[in-house]
Amino acid sequence: MIKLTYPIINHETIDSLRELGEDSNSAFLLEMIDLFFKHTVPLSEEVRELVKGHNHLELASKIHALKSQIANFGAMGLAQVCQNIEKDARANSYKPNHDDIRVFMAGFAGMVKELEEIKKIELSRAA
Repeated sequence: MIKLTYPIINHETIDSLRELGEDSNSAFLLEMIDLFFKHTVPLSEEVRELVKGHNHLELASKIHALKSQIANFGAMGLAQVCQNIEKDARANSYKPNHDDIRVFMAGFAGMVKELEEIKKIELSRAA
């Protein structure tokens, strides 16, 4: 089982995303965060429901998509947890009480809080 370190998000990655926006005179980082909340948070809810069932292939597919979105913000520890869940789901060796699921749920909640704070900071900079 992986133990996550906090902050979940790599702030060097956040700085790079911010710089991309500055280079193109856009709010790229804010757009990325908004897309995360619009698409990734609902996907995490689907994963929460899938872990209760036995559709391992759908779980593997959804957690794979989450892994990619999580990695966009440099949350590589959390992305590795997703990789472990995906691997076990594809091997049909996933169990609903899987330790990595607990780590994922807590880590994802932490990531959401961190992104909310980053968004507040970015909005105050733009004002």
